[in-house]
Amino acid sequence: MSNKRNKGTRWGVLIFAFSMAFIMVASLASGYLFNVANQIAFTRQQQAAARPTPVPTFEPPVSTANIAFERNALQANGLFSLVIPEPPEWGAIESSYDSFSNRARLLLRDELNVIEASVESPAQPVTSVADLESVFTEQTLGTSWRNYTSWRETQRTNINRNGREYLQMDFELDFRDRTYVARQAAWVEDSRVYSVRVVTPGNATELLVFLLDSTIDNFTVIERFADTPVAWSSYFDSAENYIVRYPQNWQVTDSGEGLPTTIEGTDVVMRIESINGTSIDSEDAASAFVSGQPGVSEVTSVVPVERVDLSGFSVAYSFSTLEGPGGSGVVVLLNDEDVLHVANLRAENINADLNEPAEDTQIVEYAQVAQTFSPIDGVEYAEQSFGSAAPLVEEPVQQPAINTGGF
Repeated sequence: MSNKRNKGTRWGVLIFAFSMAFIMVASLASGYLFNVANQIAFTRQQQAAARPTPVPTFEPPVSTANIAFERNALQANGLFSLVIPEPPEWGAIESSYDSFSNRARLLLRDELNVIEASVESPAQPVTSVADLESVFTEQTLGTSWRNYTSWRETQRTNINRNGREYLQMDFELDFRDRTYVARQAAWVEDSRVYSVRVVTPGNATELLVFLLDSTIDNFTVIERFADTPVAWSSYFDSAENYIVRYPQNWQVTDSGEGLPTTIEGTDVVMRIESINGTSIDSEDAASAFVSGQPGVSEVTSVVPVERVDLSGFSVAYSFSTLEGPGGSGVVVLLNDEDVLHVANLRAENINADLNEPAEDTQIVEYAQVAQTFSPIDGVEYAEQSFGSAAPLVEEPVQQPAINTGGF
C-alpha cells in the first residue's frame, strides 16, 4: 500500500512540474510574440511617418476667355479705383491704410488667388523706377509676404509697357503645403509709388499674367486728389454719388446715404447735403444763397468751379457767433441736373479767404478739403478692412516669412 501511495505522489509531482514548465514556456512564447508584434507595429508607424503627406493638387485655373470686367471698386482713401476681373468669385473687397509705410491698399481674394493694388508715398523721394530698388528691399518684401510660410524672389527686371517704365518682380511662395507664384509690377507717378501684385496657384501662370496686365490697364488714379495726402480718409455717398477727402483725425459724426453728412475736426466742421429742385446759375445767386446761411456775416469771394462734369461756385465767407467773432468758411455749390450739392466747411478762430488761402498750413488744409468735394459714380466703395494678403482661408499664424533664397 505504501509503494502505491508513493508512486501516486511522484506522478502528481511530475504532472504538476510538467504543467508549470508548460505554463512558463507558453508565457515566455506569448511575451516574445507580443514584443515582436509591437516592434512590427512601431516600425510601420515610423515608416508611415517618414512618408510625405500627399499634397492636394490645384484645381484647373479659371479660363481667361471667361473673365469679364463690370464692377469698379473705389479704394477707401479715395485715391484710386480698380475694375474687378470676374471670375474668380472674390470675397468682400477690402481696403486698408498702413501709416508706417504711408500706403493705401485695395485687396481682392478668393480661396486660391489674390490681387493687391496700392499707392504709397515713401519717406524718401522717389522720382524714377531706379529709385524703386530702395523701396522693395528684402526687408519690406519679407514684411509684405508675412502671411506665407516662405517666399523666394526668382526674377527682377525693368520693363517698358505702353510707354511707361515698371519694376517687375517674380516670386515663388509656400502656403499651406502648396506652391504659389506671384508677379508684382510697380511704377512711379507724381512722386508716388503705385503697385499691382497678383498671386495664383503654381499651375496658373497664364491666369497670373492676364490678371496682372488687365488690372494695370484698369487701374484709375483719381487725378484731382493727387496733391492731397495719401493718409487722408474719404467719405462716399453712393446715393448722391459724391466724395470728399479729409484728414485722418477728422471724424464722420452724422451720415446716411442720401442724408446730410457731418464731418468734424478740431475747431472745424463740414456739413454736406443735397437739395432737390434747386440750382445756382450765377455768382450773385451763389452769394445770396450763402448770405442766407445761419451766422454768415460777410461773403468774402465767389469763384466759379468745375468738378468733373459738374459746375458751380465756391463761396468764401466769414461768420460770427453769439459770443462774438467766429471764424471763416467756404461753401461749395455743385449743380447736378435738378439737385444742388452743398458742402459747407466752417473753421473757428481764423480770418482768411478760403478761396485764396494764405501759406498757413492749417488754413491751406481747410481749403484743400473743400476742394476735394466732387462727384464720382459707377464705383463700389471698398470699406476699411485689414485682411491678410494670402488666399481667403483661415488666417495663418502671424510670423515673419522665411526667405529661402533667390534675392
